[in-house]
Order: sequence, then C-alpha cells, then structure tokens
Amino acid sequence: MTIPTEKTIINLHVITSITQGDEHEVFTFDEAGTLLHKNGASFIKYQEPQADGSKATVLFKINPDGTVQLTRHGQSDLRLVFKENARQSTRYLTPMGPMVIETLTNSIDASINVEHSQGNLNIIYSLYQGDYMVGEYIVHVDFIKA
Repeated sequence: MTIPTEKTIINLHVITSITQGDEHEVFTFDEAGTLLHKNGASFIKYQEPQADGSKATVLFKINPDGTVQLTRHGQSDLRLVFKENARQSTRYLTPMGPMVIETLTNSIDASINVEHSQGNLNIIYSLYQGDYMVGEYIVHVDFIKA
C-alpha cells in the first residue's frame, strides 16, 4: 500500500457536544478540509465557523502512539493534547491573557483508511481549570475524500 504524502481535499462532518453544569449544547457543521499523512502521523485541517461569523483554523494531529493534538487558531489560540486516561496540562491564550487548563481524556478512537482518505475521530474528555471541571466534551469528526 502506498501512503499518499500530498494533501488530500476532504469533506468533514463535525459534531461537538458540550456539557457545562446543567447546560448542554451541540454544534454541528460540514466543512471542506485537508488530510495529510507525514512521518506516521495523520493531520486533519479545516476552518471552523465561530459564533461571530469568523472562522478559526483547526488542526488535529493523530499520532502513531494513539495521542491526538488539537490546535485552534482564531480569536484565541488553543493547543490541547489528548492521551487516553491521562490528564494533560496546557496554556490557553485568550485576548485577556494566558490561562492554564487541563484535559482528562476518557476515550480516543481514531479510524483512518489511508488508501481511501476517509475515516473518523472521536474524543471524549473533561476540561479542567485547576480543580474545577469546566465541562465535558465529545468531539466527533467524520471525513471522506472530496
């Protein structure tokens, strides 16, 4: 099997479910993006619509060891690391300054068919600021070659 090394245009369907206290929100959108395989890792990149009409650049890096990194650039910059059953610390750069946050990943499931440039990514995690749980998140991304 030959692993493509150039970017492939993909269509994504993204569902994000957020529970914060008694409030629950679900965000769903479809967007075009790119898929790239490099040094054993897979990269999924797309533009995520924001509430104010702008877009944030989102990049998922799915590593061979099963960890996933999420980088989001927009009004605020964010880099989260997900490692199953592990708590990971990071800095969240907001317009009001940096904030230390942590993820506790309950599960990661990434299934990528490299030959056909399709697959899905599911991450279930809790977000903490210190000892306070900010919320529980479920991210589901389906993608297929455009």
